[in-house]
Amino acid sequence: MYGVPGDGRQSRAGGDKWRPPPLLYGSGEAHPICFRDAAGHSWDGRGDLPEWLQRAVNAGQAVDNFRVS
Repeated sequence: MYGVPGDGRQSRAGGDKWRPPPLLYGSGEAHPICFRDAAGHSWDGRGDLPEWLQRAVNAGQAVDNFRVS
């Protein structure tokens, strides 16, 4: 296991500092699509506005025009 040659891990005695495993963000579950345009772009409503929706808003469209019912 730890520190055994060939298992792909480094022991502390090898000079490498121990690092915790990387954090996993989100639950990994797919979120339902909340917004979609005629070109097929979609967005689940999480995070920043995607570029396609930001361009539409800048052109005067309302975000609600793209809401999936």
